Amino acid sequence: GAGLVLAPGVIAACGGGGSDAPSPPRAKRIGLSLAGDYPFAVCVASGAFRAVQGSGYELLVTQAGFSATQEIKNLSKLIDAKVAGLVIQPVSVEGATRGAQFAQQTGIRVSTTMSPGFGPGSKFFAGVVVVPGREGGRMIGRWLIDNVPGGGEIIVVQGILGQGVSEP
Repeated sequence: GAGLVLAPGVIAACGGGGSDAPSPPRAKRIGLSLAGDYPFAVCVASGAFRAVQGSGYELLVTQAGFSATQEIKNLSKLIDAKVAGLVIQPVSVEGATRGAQFAQQTGIRVSTTMSPGFGPGSKFFAGVVVVPGREGGRMIGRWLIDNVPGGGEIIVVQGILGQGVSEP
C-alpha cells in the first residue's frame, strides 16, 4: 500500500512545475529524506523502493534521527547529489520547507509525506502525499483500548493546528 500511496508523490517530485522553474537535473536518482528510524519511516522507505523498482531510477535515502539540524544537512547532501526529485518525510515543517525552497531553485521537484499546510511555504512543494489523519486517530484509539483496558480518568488525543497532517 505504501508504494501505491508514495508513487504519485515520487512522480510529482520528478515533473511539473512552473515555466519559470529551472529544468530538473537529468540524474536518474530520487532522494528520500526520512525523519527517523521508526515504523512509519520504514513503511515510507519500503514503499519508495517498490515505487522506483523497474523505473530506471536509483533511490538515495537519508535519515535524520529526528534532528532538524541533521535534516537540513541531509537535504543539502541530496540537493548537492543533483537528484531529479526529492521526497521529504519532515522532522520540522520549517526545515523541510527551507530544503524544498533550495531544491526548487536548482530545478529539483519536491514532494512531502506530510503537508506543511497552506501558507507561503507550500509553493515550494510540487506534491504532497496525504496521510490519512482520521485513520491514525482510530489507530491511536485502538492501541489505547488494547493496551489500557482499565481506562483512565481522561485521555486527550490532540492535533496541532497548522501542521496539516495532525489536524484531522
